[in-house]
Amino acid sequence: MDRNHSLAADLGDHTSKLTKLLENFEEKSSADEQDIATQIKDLHEELGRVQKKVEAWSTSGQFGKAFSARDHAEVLKDYQGVIQTARDEMQLLVSVDSRNIIVELENNELRKERRRLLNCLGDGQYGGRGNTIEDIICFPGTRLEILKEIDEWIRDASSPNPVLWISGMAGRGKSTIASTVVHNWKCRASCAIFHFRRGQSALNSRMIYALARQLGSGLVSEVKNAVLECVRENEGIAEPGRRLDEQFETLFVTPFAKLKNHPHPILVVVDALDECNDPKDAVDLIRLIHEHSPSFPTTVKFLLTCRPEDPILCHLQSKKWRKEDLDYAAEINGDLARFIQHACIRIRDVRDLSEDWPSPGDIEQLVEMSQGLFQWARTVVTYIGIGSPVDRLRALLRRPSKWSGLDELYHQILSKAFDSVRLDGVRQDILHRVLGTLVVAPYPVSLDVIATIYSKHEMFDETENDRIIPYLRKDVLADLTSLLFIPESPTEPMRLMHTSIQDLLASELRCKQQPFYVDRSICHQQLAKVSLEIMLDGLKENMCNLSDVSKPRSEVQDIVARDISKGIQYCCRAWPTHVMQGVRWPKSGQGVTSTELAYFERFSKGKILCWLEVMSLVGATMDAIIVATQLNQWLLQQLTEAPERDLLAALWEDVRRFITMFLEPISFGPLHIYISALPHCPVETEIWKLYGNHAKVRIVQGHRMSTWPLNLWTRSQNAGVTAVAFSPDARILASGSSDNIVRLLDTQTGAEVGEPLIGHSDRVWSVCFSPNGKLLASGSSDKTIRLWDPETQTAVGEPLTGHRFGVMSVCFSPDGKALASGSNDETVRLWITIRLWNTQTGAALCNALAGHSDEVYSVCFSPDGK
Repeated sequence: MDRNHSLAADLGDHTSKLTKLLENFEEKSSADEQDIATQIKDLHEELGRVQKKVEAWSTSGQFGKAFSARDHAEVLKDYQGVIQTARDEMQLLVSVDSRNIIVELENNELRKERRRLLNCLGDGQYGGRGNTIEDIICFPGTRLEILKEIDEWIRDASSPNPVLWISGMAGRGKSTIASTVVHNWKCRASCAIFHFRRGQSALNSRMIYALARQLGSGLVSEVKNAVLECVRENEGIAEPGRRLDEQFETLFVTPFAKLKNHPHPILVVVDALDECNDPKDAVDLIRLIHEHSPSFPTTVKFLLTCRPEDPILCHLQSKKWRKEDLDYAAEINGDLARFIQHACIRIRDVRDLSEDWPSPGDIEQLVEMSQGLFQWARTVVTYIGIGSPVDRLRALLRRPSKWSGLDELYHQILSKAFDSVRLDGVRQDILHRVLGTLVVAPYPVSLDVIATIYSKHEMFDETENDRIIPYLRKDVLADLTSLLFIPESPTEPMRLMHTSIQDLLASELRCKQQPFYVDRSICHQQLAKVSLEIMLDGLKENMCNLSDVSKPRSEVQDIVARDISKGIQYCCRAWPTHVMQGVRWPKSGQGVTSTELAYFERFSKGKILCWLEVMSLVGATMDAIIVATQLNQWLLQQLTEAPERDLLAALWEDVRRFITMFLEPISFGPLHIYISALPHCPVETEIWKLYGNHAKVRIVQGHRMSTWPLNLWTRSQNAGVTAVAFSPDARILASGSSDNIVRLLDTQTGAEVGEPLIGHSDRVWSVCFSPNGKLLASGSSDKTIRLWDPETQTAVGEPLTGHRFGVMSVCFSPDGKALASGSNDETVRLWITIRLWNTQTGAALCNALAGHSDEVYSVCFSPDGK
């Protein structure tokens, strides 16, 4: 009986515990583990039967009898066996699932690490703030010939042309074709696309890493892994201040070198090169592609689009790349007819119009009016569809001369939009301001940002954004939806549909005295005032109420998104552009200061550190240095007209020095502005006088600097520095070291530019830039001279040899065609030699110049090079 009692107690205990464990396990089993889930279900049912039997015995009083019955003892033993079997099977399942959990955890960690590395390449949006993929692709059945040719070129790994560029005037459909190619290939290859936007200067520096992020998040694991591995080795590659060539080398050249035998296409598309804000960047990209593409896998293809305009055109034409010219496409009219007819049929079906609308003659006339421009066709069918289609089409065809061509079409649409608000001066003013913002904004803007900017307008009187946005959609911009792309989401960037619209709006001549003309300087002035006003009201110390100084900014981005609106972020990034391009100082003695200038002075004297917090949080501390430098230079230019502003110029020079000196802690997190940087700021500077009381730590003992040290920055190296030289534009400082390495440093920040120049096998004694800055020479104890390209940080040609001992000095001739070198080239007679080299061929220009009786430490050309 005691034994039966013990068995029964164990049975109840094991049944209860195992049932609970199975219930918990069953809840956690994933849907894709059906086999394990089925086994768990069977075990659960078996245990349920045992448990019900035990409960039945308990409630019916049969337990007492069971304890004394030998027959029931055997039953209890059998149930105990069932429990033991269940436990054994459960342990196996737990073991199997544990392995699955470990694999899943590893996969989760891998995904997390990939996301982290991708985030090193920006937020994955167009220009950092919007979609990278154009929303429009070719209408089915159109542009078939050129799309077929491009597809064949992409597939052909044996093609000698790794680059294809599409040329055509505005409105020919270059961007649409580029987007269609990526759309067609994105599920079959690694694809990346980037669209430039005129006027948005912030996009220039984002091109390479925006493309790399798309490759790193694509479907092809080999390409994805190659890109992300290179990011892991250089996680700061997308930080402001990184040079285009450095990013190209890190994110394209190095990953592609690991994909030599990759069988599938890798397609990189750069659209609208002519819209790149700085033509030099576009030219540099062309140069980099031309220089490196021969060494890329044959499956790597670059597709470029560009208007036939200088200076980019001449650089493209000099390359032996494949070209498609849309200005001479034979199929264009047929494609336009198919596109217009399909769009009109869709309008007819939606609006329930007559089956014979539009007539074949109407379609033919519209094709003729389009003058071969898809942009015209797309704009006009959108315009027809948003009004009364029959009336609008009739008005178009009645006066074709007024609607033919892009300018004429835009004029008609803009005029009608402004006529509709002509009697409402406030609405017309807001409409004009929104268009002006889209034309001059240096960063993409969304409806949410627009609402923040104009919440200060008298019409809204600081109304909440969620009330302003519907008003903008319905009452201000509704008549311009054929010219504006306005996303459903108010946080996604809106834009003018085509660059040709922006070109027209900003041209006083082409606007012909119409009210929609956008004067850039006036728009910048208006935006400077409102941006400064928003920051004066909205910025405060410790914007995000952070408390943990040890947390880097990368770990608080969710808080940043919550506490700093996109509108505030836009103002913090864009206000310097608006101020410097829209604000003019009054002449000395006039005594009249504009509102925006008064705001600028108030901001400078009270909100700089708060602004710097935001710049730190959004990862733009390096940009803040550039801003401070530009503002100081701009203010110095104004001193001839307003010498009383010298303290303001000195303040922004202090800001530059402050950020540069404390760049590392400020970049780490905004609280270090007050804890690590400000307490060590020199006490006689303007920035300390204005902001010193905000320091969270007081230095009560020890020496305090009164002014900035003479050195702009200090950089420590692991080896002795033996030579330095400035580039001709003073942007780069080259250093040679006893560790055999040449380094390039940014003169503003001290940050290293690109990778170290490695090649010498002994210490470097001398470095020198060529007069045009395109070459850097270094002389070393390894008896050689090396030439480097400072842009790409790569060696140019083979080392120059001829000296028998170390090269102590190098110097370029004034025209950059010759290079002199001096050496401690010891012979039996200790003759020291000077050699002249042709910098293009690497050949010695003449025999060694002998005559010295001891080591030569320095060489120099006369000013005329003779």
